[in-house]
Amino acid sequence: MDILLECARVAPDPAALRRAADSVAHWRAVLDEAGRHYLKPLLHWRLSRFCPDAVPPEVAAELEGAFHANAGRNLMAAAELRTVVGWLEAEGVPVIAFKGPTLTALVYENLALREFHDLDLLVRPGDRRLAVSVLVRNGCRAKGAEGAESLLGNSEIALKTPGGCEVDLHWTLSPPYFLSFDATHAWERMQSVSVGGTPVPTFGPDDLFACLALHGGRHCWVSLAWICDVANLVCVAPPDWGPLLADSRRRRAYCLAALLAADLLSAPVPGDVIEQAAGDPVVRDLARQVRARLFGAGDDIRGTTVEAAMHLRMMTAVRDQVRYVGRRALQPNQTDNDFLPLPPRLRPVLWLVRPFRVLAKLKSSF
Repeated sequence: MDILLECARVAPDPAALRRAADSVAHWRAVLDEAGRHYLKPLLHWRLSRFCPDAVPPEVAAELEGAFHANAGRNLMAAAELRTVVGWLEAEGVPVIAFKGPTLTALVYENLALREFHDLDLLVRPGDRRLAVSVLVRNGCRAKGAEGAESLLGNSEIALKTPGGCEVDLHWTLSPPYFLSFDATHAWERMQSVSVGGTPVPTFGPDDLFACLALHGGRHCWVSLAWICDVANLVCVAPPDWGPLLADSRRRRAYCLAALLAADLLSAPVPGDVIEQAAGDPVVRDLARQVRARLFGAGDDIRGTTVEAAMHLRMMTAVRDQVRYVGRRALQPNQTDNDFLPLPPRLRPVLWLVRPFRVLAKLKSSF
């Protein structure tokens, strides 16, 4: 799908984009892939700017309709974000908004250019129960069973606002089985970004890059939009690469994100960073796997041995690999839909059921 790659580049080449558009034989396949990768708004934006006459009228009309519909949803979500952050801050709960409207405003500088479907908020671990209480008092409802914030294997809880907006409230940035980073200093480095004219707290560039790299790595980079996010961040707000690459436990995940953004979308990653990333044969092979899957069959690898193998290869420390195997096999978590609607006294049952659920998933992946 050369046309999607050209549209997602940080600085598209108009001539290359026209050639890619002229070579499209099946526009329906392009639209389907753009939808799967959350790139329809960007596809419309770039094609209408650089080569509108190369797009069939019915395709252009569909893309324009999707663009305006997404813009309307994003404006509503941005308003909801400002409201939810206001609720929490009014109760003395510090919050960092990331991905969604803040990421779009920061790195795309236009709320209409990125599809997102929920609001991601980070609170300190000690504030999570208060934060849930504040949101519920204001009419939000938890989407899972009551008490999800107390399950040891969880890192977030999903809620829905009275206006119907999805909210993912995080207290850590990754489930306990996967790589995460200590967000203690992120609170000191946070900045504000204007969302609809209102400043909203978000991560600084280094922490936002780490967040995007670990999120993409945990999901094995199955969406080109996540690579596009990294590429645009590197272009608009370059992180300080030194401290990131000095982090030996997460270096491979960071190198993979940087290599994908540079190779696929021409992100301006410094040459020494690319050299370090490409010098790691594991990173090179992981990048090859990601590229092969991006426009492949699109089969779901969640919970399979393929996903587990990729996760383990992103980890350089043996202790992280051991922790991954132990916690992924034994610890119930909402990410894998383990959080059944059980009263607190019956929660230990989840620990007994978890190994059998893992075995069933593994069996189905062979």
